[in-house]
Amino acid sequence: MKSRGLIITVIVMLLATVCLSGFAYAGDWNGIRDNGKIIVTILLFGGAIGAVIAKDTPQAYELGTTNSYPVKGSTIIYEGAAIGEDGSGYARALVANDPFLGFAETKADNSSGSDGAIRVRSRVAGNIELSIGSLAITDIKEDVYASNSGTFTLTPGSNTRIGTVYRYVSSGVGVVTFSVDETQSIGTSDITDDAVTTVKIVDDAITTAKIIDDAVTNAKLADDAVDTAEIADDAVETAQIAALAVDTAEIAADAVDGTKIADDAVSLEHLDAAITPSHIVVYAGEHTTGGGAAAEAITVSGVVASDLVLVTLLTKGSTPRIIVTAVATTDTVTVTFDSDPSSDHVVTYEVLRAVA
Repeated sequence: MKSRGLIITVIVMLLATVCLSGFAYAGDWNGIRDNGKIIVTILLFGGAIGAVIAKDTPQAYELGTTNSYPVKGSTIIYEGAAIGEDGSGYARALVANDPFLGFAETKADNSSGSDGAIRVRSRVAGNIELSIGSLAITDIKEDVYASNSGTFTLTPGSNTRIGTVYRYVSSGVGVVTFSVDETQSIGTSDITDDAVTTVKIVDDAITTAKIIDDAVTNAKLADDAVDTAEIADDAVETAQIAALAVDTAEIAADAVDGTKIADDAVSLEHLDAAITPSHIVVYAGEHTTGGGAAAEAITVSGVVASDLVLVTLLTKGSTPRIIVTAVATTDTVTVTFDSDPSSDHVVTYEVLRAVA
């Protein structure tokens, strides 16, 4: 009788193990097979599901460098391709500006399937040798970008940042350190109003590659949040700042100096209407008269007939003359005196052009 009871107890325990393990893994066997998960069997012989753990409890873990994503319909992702997210949560062969999801470990052919019909296994972190356009031995730690699933460059543009140069191999070839978690950009919706203060930003942490266009608005910056130490040289470009986003309250005194503004970043469309000029000086110079007639033609390449001309007598000649008119025509400024100025008058001129 005791033997029969022991046998029944063992059978019940085995059945419980199978049932509970099946419950734990229900619907996820494909994930286990596809994702390369390391599974530690969970044997539960007592206690409620979801209860506070009060004893040693083995869990299911995954390797930290792999993941899997649902694949976009009518799509093939080949082994070794850079993977992007299509904006709707599905993986595809990377297109410039897609969020980076890693590199495909195996081919995923969903050419005949609907969105999410299969999954692709991805290596999401590590080092990889890539062909990189114009890579030189001096480019260690430079950011690397992808313009599609197999083309890599050091040029940001509208490309997707995937990592940094880890080792130079040869001209145009290098080893890249990549991590999906470290390549995601910050958009406006990711930042709580007034969340960005100086204590939250490591010095030189803000570069153009880290910020989505128009992500920084007034509401996202606490007063005096941005000072010189927080902005890397040349980090601020026009595409990184929403229209009218930066006013005096957002910038600490003397925070913006020449090193913080990229060349050609400040243009007329970023100036307040109160300080936008009606005309700008496009040409200026000095001219000594040649004499022989009252009118002096000065060649100034680029001048157009709609320009305005300001002329000043810098040095009067032995027989002083008076300037009567100054007129712009194509590539020429014509200064007319009241009489022949001879060859000893010196004038200065400025050519003004209306702001478009």
